[in-house]
Amino acid sequence: MAVKINKAIHFRISKMKNIFTLILTLIFLINISMANGADCVDNSCQSLFSDFRSEELVRLTITTNINRLLENRKKATYQNATVEWKSANGNTVTLQADIRARGKYRNRVCDFPPIKLKFSKKELSEMGYSSYNKMKLVTHCIDGGEEGNQNVIKEYLAYRMYNEITDYSFRVQLVEVEYIDAQHPETSDIRYGIIIEHKKEMAARLNADIKKDLYNPNVEQINASIENKMALFNYMLGNEDYSTVAYKNIEWIQDKTTGKLIPVPYDFDFSGFVNPSYARVPSSSGHKSNKERKFLGLPVNDNIFNANIAKFLAKEKKIVQLVRKNRSLNLEQRLEAISYIRSFYTKLRAVQKNDSGSLYQSILQVDVPVEKEGYYGHPLY
Repeated sequence: MAVKINKAIHFRISKMKNIFTLILTLIFLINISMANGADCVDNSCQSLFSDFRSEELVRLTITTNINRLLENRKKATYQNATVEWKSANGNTVTLQADIRARGKYRNRVCDFPPIKLKFSKKELSEMGYSSYNKMKLVTHCIDGGEEGNQNVIKEYLAYRMYNEITDYSFRVQLVEVEYIDAQHPETSDIRYGIIIEHKKEMAARLNADIKKDLYNPNVEQINASIENKMALFNYMLGNEDYSTVAYKNIEWIQDKTTGKLIPVPYDFDFSGFVNPSYARVPSSSGHKSNKERKFLGLPVNDNIFNANIAKFLAKEKKIVQLVRKNRSLNLEQRLEAISYIRSFYTKLRAVQKNDSGSLYQSILQVDVPVEKEGYYGHPLY
């Protein structure tokens, strides 16, 4: 009898040891995950970007040595900054950050370059944020006048339009930034900017992996439908400043489920839709202005093309309304932007009606004039 009791006690002790070991293992794995900067893909904690993100304009203050930032724009050298904004719950958030100029062409030609912000992962963790600690800030580029602000708003609208077409896109937030010079805090400049979702956060949201430096990928590996959506969208914008072959102004991600490659575009400032004064007309296009369009997508079958044309047509009203209702964009710019978007939709309908070949061939051949947007019946105010 004593032997049976001892065996039972030994069994219970052994079982408890196993449970205890399992608990310790789970704690260890959780700690390892936290140490490696788990990115809260299950939405268990909020990212810094999601705290910025709002349907409304977010006001942001950046305090740093402005002269040093501009002097070091070619060196990619970080410097200290303080960043302050009101979070979604109305609380004022103040964080220390490293800041530097970024970009290639815009860094060279802009009065004020694009910016990268890098926050402390430890500080973010202590505040309950995920470990996505870097943010791109698209800036006004041009000092003086309103042109810089208007260009930023149009590029923001371009990102928002693509959000309407597909989730395989970068989320963005329009911000009004007050730049305060730490050396002369009595002076400041308030300009528009765009905060862009961290590429790792975008990929995690879409259950995909980032594929770095992917040049000339195998066409068979590419998700043909999404590539065609992207090409149609860039065609709508009149944007030729991208390439799936040369890995230009796109981020490649690979779907974890299908293994397919998906291009996610960014940087739309050279498009006819934005059309800033500093943009160059592509020398290889033969165009006389950035307003002219050229379709750069891969050949696809008519089933895919038809489905995507239907998608764009279904979103026409929503896309036009994004422009029409944005009061930050002045009336003249809104009318011009709507006219340009509508000329794309006129082209789509003409492509559908053309029976001389495939839809891919039709979009390369059919041409239509740009429509003029009138004041009649349009509540632009």
